[in-house]
Amino acid sequence: MKSLRRNKILISASLAALVAISSAQEAPFIAVHGPHNLEDALREHGVTDQSEQSLISALQDSNQQVRGMAANKLAADGDQDAIPAIVTTLSNEQDLQTQSQLAQALWVLHDPRGVEHLHSMCMNAQLPMHGLLSAVRTLQIIRVSTGECADTFIAAMSRKNESGEIGMAVSMLPVMYREVSPSQARVIFAVIPALFADTKQEPVVRHLAGQALSQIRTPEAAELLRRQIPLETDDTLRRSFQQDLGKLEKEH
Repeated sequence: MKSLRRNKILISASLAALVAISSAQEAPFIAVHGPHNLEDALREHGVTDQSEQSLISALQDSNQQVRGMAANKLAADGDQDAIPAIVTTLSNEQDLQTQSQLAQALWVLHDPRGVEHLHSMCMNAQLPMHGLLSAVRTLQIIRVSTGECADTFIAAMSRKNESGEIGMAVSMLPVMYREVSPSQARVIFAVIPALFADTKQEPVVRHLAGQALSQIRTPEAAELLRRQIPLETDDTLRRSFQQDLGKLEKEH
């Protein structure tokens, strides 16, 4: 179970960051990367002059981390004049994670092109899983519906992916479930049993699938957990599923 604990810790850390950002919907960068943290991080990358013009210049830095942080800082500072430069940088950006950061910066600055770009990413069936995760995660952080991403996202989950990527994808399903059509919701309920049955997946994926069902909070979710408990051969996971089911049964 060392693998389960190790991956659970890594994914939990990522989810904690999402929760922290989501709690500050109007200023998500400040929640995790407060102005002072951004300033320090930029200084560590050689950006000591953090005037608006210097940060706009940093949008063209060869380091994608600097480009993303510069956009974050401009957004946190409320620099509306930087919008055209961020839009230009986004149109040329190749790194998918940085695209999401630039798009989020536009959202913070109340420019609709940020959300438009995130939706175009999450509906791109050619995008690798880490790019879809980045787009969907960002949309959920800023509390914009991911329902229109569902078909592409769920189809991508059936491809060969790293366990960490699948774990993160599963953790996003409860929010997505509340935003999809009934037919898409049924597809989500088909995905989770498939993950339970896939013995090639690391145990942490099954653990997160059980947690996802407890967060979906429907009678159908409870029934899936009831079916899985007697089938689960891992004692630790079986106890986890029983706890997840207990939470659901208290609500229904």
